[in-house]
Amino acid sequence: MALEAPRKNIVIVGTSVLMSSLHTCTSQHKANPSSSFTGGGIIGCTTAYFLTRHPLYSPATHKITILEATSIAAGASGKAGGLLALWAYPACIVPLSYRLHEELAKEHDGAKRWGYRQIYCGSVDCTGKVRERKGGKGVVADGEGREWNKLPKTKGGSIKKGRGDVPSDLDWLDGDTVKEYSVMGTPDTTAQVHPLLFTTSMADLAVSSGASIVLGKVTSINSSSSSVQSVTYTEKATQEVKTLEATDVIISAGPWTSKVFPAAPIEAMRAHSVVIKAEVAPYAIFSEIALPKGFNRTGGQGVETRRHGLSVSPEMYARPDGTVYACGMCCVLSSHSTYREFG
Repeated sequence: MALEAPRKNIVIVGTSVLMSSLHTCTSQHKANPSSSFTGGGIIGCTTAYFLTRHPLYSPATHKITILEATSIAAGASGKAGGLLALWAYPACIVPLSYRLHEELAKEHDGAKRWGYRQIYCGSVDCTGKVRERKGGKGVVADGEGREWNKLPKTKGGSIKKGRGDVPSDLDWLDGDTVKEYSVMGTPDTTAQVHPLLFTTSMADLAVSSGASIVLGKVTSINSSSSSVQSVTYTEKATQEVKTLEATDVIISAGPWTSKVFPAAPIEAMRAHSVVIKAEVAPYAIFSEIALPKGFNRTGGQGVETRRHGLSVSPEMYARPDGTVYACGMCCVLSSHSTYREFG
């Protein structure tokens, strides 16, 4: 008599090693096994994607569920810079990651779908310069920083080339302010993606191959002495408490991981970023900018409006969708209560 193929229910809640679970199902016969992932970020979504491409995967015998609290890529996975570089770190996995991004872009038209492209990357040391309005009055950020939202573009020969061998097509640096410019990467070693579009595309591709997405906040991962049994969550739309059976659970909840698995030694870093509308040359820039004396030191009535020192080091990545991503310094969060609850 033929044996019925065992089922695996995989729930993605966070990050763990899961490829072995597909091999396990060929030798162990559990009743209606299932796998679940907690976390709809880049780790959870790409894990689901690659599992659905595994040679042993079958929608008939494996159930893969991405369990996400709010929406796919709601946290850092949708708001990161998206820079890819062979010169990045850790060196032990960078070549694999870079190659996988290239292969995924070729297979799924990543250039169109999630903004994949190869770019130049440079490092610039410069002095900040106050923009001049008509009439000669300097423009600085007001108390709410509104002037920071504007990024002027210089075209063709209008940019002034100063020191530092600034590339001729880099049309969004004022060469007069540059003290030093150096090449960090070329299109042979550097590329980029739009993280939000990439992560949501990975989720969509996983779903198209049999995975499913459930929106709900995990409240507990239930297990016996020998194995995981299920995941309990509060459904986002109805606030109803539900339980999802699981034979494997993968926790990929980023800084929220310890809220569902307290033993996880995970700390969080908070980054600050803005996205600016500007169609400029495709460069990624790492900068060190010395601020003009007294620049934006105080707002109205002498209230201090900045917390940085005499220089800033933003990273700026021009994107193919007509925007520039810029991020500043990070800070470590010491308390879980300070994490932002999305949704």
